[in-house]
Formats: sequence, C-alpha cells, structure tokens
Amino acid sequence: MRRKWPIMLRSEHNALVTSLVANLDVRKELIDALNRVITTQRAEIATLKLTLEAKKCNDYTSTPPEKPKRPDPVMPTRSGWRSRAQMLSEATIPVVGDSAKALEARVLKDGGKV
Repeated sequence: MRRKWPIMLRSEHNALVTSLVANLDVRKELIDALNRVITTQRAEIATLKLTLEAKKCNDYTSTPPEKPKRPDPVMPTRSGWRSRAQMLSEATIPVVGDSAKALEARVLKDGGKV
C-alpha cells in the first residue's frame, strides 16, 4: 500500500532496508565469485606465459628453415663480370675502421700531438 505522501511508515522503511541489504549481500557474493575466477585466470595466463618463454610447448614443432640469402642482382650486360667481381671483393675485404681515429693513433704513436 503505497501512499503519495512524503511520509513513510517504519514498517515500509524496514522492509525496504532489508531488501536493499539482501541485494547488497547477493552482489557481494557475485563480486567475490568473479574475483576468484579472475585470479584463477590470471594464474593460468602467467603459467602459459612461462611455458611460452621456456619453449616447452613448442617441442613438437620444427623450426622453420632459414631462407637462403640471395645475392644482389647483377645486370647481364657486357660489364656484368666486373660488377660480380667487385661485389665479391667488397664482401671479402674487411671494412676499414674510423680513419680519423686511426690517424690520431698513428700520430700519437710517432710522438706527435693531436
């Protein structure tokens, strides 16, 4: 029996309070259950990450073969043998270090000042 007055009976107030408290209790239980599910799923995710990092789960798969490196294309022109020879020599000749530092080291070695 609901009235349109701004007055509420004590019995209505107590009934409303008990229903709201019961609703809060049910929601608290639901939240606790969801937290338990979340913690178990986080633990599962952590173990899966560890197995992936340790590569224990990939023991049954073979590693993909490495693709062979293809040489730079050389145009089949009259001077193609020169280009191929130059590319081969550049591949075998080591790269010279910093020439400025080498010059300073040689000057210091000979007794000069930089």
